[in-house]
Order: sequence, then C-alpha cells, then structure tokens
Amino acid sequence: MRNNNLMKTVSLYGSINDNKEIWMKWYKSCKDYIEGLGLKANYFSIESATMKTGKVMTMNKSEKKMSKSIEQGDKINWLSIYSLPDNFKQAAFDYDVYMTRGRGHVCFSASKDIYKRIVENDFINLFKQFIEFESGEVFEMAREESSIFYMFRANSESDYETLKLIKKF
Repeated sequence: MRNNNLMKTVSLYGSINDNKEIWMKWYKSCKDYIEGLGLKANYFSIESATMKTGKVMTMNKSEKKMSKSIEQGDKINWLSIYSLPDNFKQAAFDYDVYMTRGRGHVCFSASKDIYKRIVENDFINLFKQFIEFESGEVFEMAREESSIFYMFRANSESDYETLKLIKKF
C-alpha cells in the first residue's frame, strides 16, 4: 500500500437511471477516460441481480460476462472500474484510478498526480450525463482513509484526519 499518498475525488450525487444503454455507455466512458489518462482499465467490480463479484475481477477474464449482464438488462446496483497496478494488494487502497456509479452517486478518484491530468469542470460536465444531478463535491484525503467511506457518509467528517473539502456544487 502506498501510505502518505493523497487521493483526490469528484463525487456527484443524485438519482441513477437504470437504463441498460446508460450503464453500457458509463462502462465504455470509464474505460475510454482511464485510457485517455495513459492508464489501463484492467479490473471491475459489480453488484447486480445476476452478478456480485465481492472482489475485483480482471477485464481479461470476465469483461464479456459483465457486458452481457448489462446488455441483457440485468438490474445493476453499482459498477466500478479500476486501473490497478500489477502488484496491488487491496483494490480499495492501491488503485491508480477508481470510477464508480450506483446507489445515488457517480465518483472518480485518483492520486493527486493523476488527477492533475484531468480538466475538472469538463470531467464534471461529461459525467453529469450518468446521474440525475443534485449536488457534488471535490475533496482529497489520504489513501488509507478510503474516500468511498466518506462518500457514503459511513462516518462523520470529523473522523477523517486528512479530509480536505475543496468545493461543493
């Protein structure tokens, strides 16, 4: 695990449309966006009516099964796309890029160095198409504090020692 590494996250909150075309477009947009950053989208996790990975799956081995699930209109609770290094130990802490959609949110998280490669407002506007947008925020925190816990409000803001709220919109 890369301790002392600050992660920067954009979270959009609102309602999620369960349309299979939107899920497929989300999936493809994530892959394209990650590749546009010079990285490879190489893992995913999903929770749906017919698939529940419980851990990350490699794109090489399971991408077709996941795509088929989406194309057949499977009810999806969430879908996450990762760019993970070859030697990762835990996806939740070792990712280079993490993008997820479901349960009332769309999220992009990356190390500050990778985050510098995106144009924040363009990214926000592009990914608003995947949510009935109500609000959003940009924040940073240490990798080991896990931005997903903050995003889901699992703990109060004061529980995060390194949380820095950059903006709300």
